[in-house]
Amino acid sequence: TSAGNSLDKLKKENLQLQNHCANIYAELASEHQKVVQLSGVRSRFPALAGAAIVTADVITSPAGSAKNTQLVVNRGSSDGLKKGQYVIADNSVVGRLSDVGSRTAIVDMISSREMTIPVEVAGTKVVRKMTGDGKANARIAFVQKKYPVKVGSLVYTCKMAGVLDVPMVVGKIAKCRADDDNPLLWEILVKPAVDAGSMNTVSIIVMNP
Repeated sequence: TSAGNSLDKLKKENLQLQNHCANIYAELASEHQKVVQLSGVRSRFPALAGAAIVTADVITSPAGSAKNTQLVVNRGSSDGLKKGQYVIADNSVVGRLSDVGSRTAIVDMISSREMTIPVEVAGTKVVRKMTGDGKANARIAFVQKKYPVKVGSLVYTCKMAGVLDVPMVVGKIAKCRADDDNPLLWEILVKPAVDAGSMNTVSIIVMNP
C-alpha cells in the first residue's frame, strides 16, 4: 500500500540521517584528538611555536617495503609538505618524509636503511650519524668507548636549520658493547621511541610555513 511504502521510505531516511550524524560525531572526535595532540606538541616544545604542524593519518605501509621501515600518510604537497621534513609521534621524532605527492606522502621511519640523521647520546655531547638497520632498530657508528654510553640512555636528534629547531628524543640504546672490528669504539643499537606498528596518527613539522 501507499501508506506502507511511505513508512518504509521514512524508515530509510531516518536510518540515513542516523548514519550521517554518526559520521559527523566520529569526524568531530577525530578532529578533537588532533587538536589535543597539536596542543601537547606546542606546549612541550615552545621552540616550535613558529612552525606549522600538520597532522596526518597513517594509511598503510608502501608495497614492497620492509615491516616498520616506511609508512604512507594522507597528507601531501597540497598541505605544505616537502621531502625531508621531520615526522613526530608521541613527542618524539619517528621519521622523515622521503617522497611527497599532492595528497599522500611516504615516511622513512627511524629503522629504514634510507634514514640517516645526526644524533647525540645523552651525556656525551658528541654528534654522530644514526642509520636504520632495515628491520626495527637503528645503529650509531664511531662513538669512542671513552664516552659514557649505556643501555637505556636516551638518543636525541640534533637541531637542523630550517628542518628542526629543537632537539627531540628518537629512542633509547637497546644494546651497547665493544665493536668487534674496533675495540676502541662502541657498537650501539637504538630502539625507536615509538613502535611504527602502533601509529595511527603522526604530525609533520613545517618549519617555514
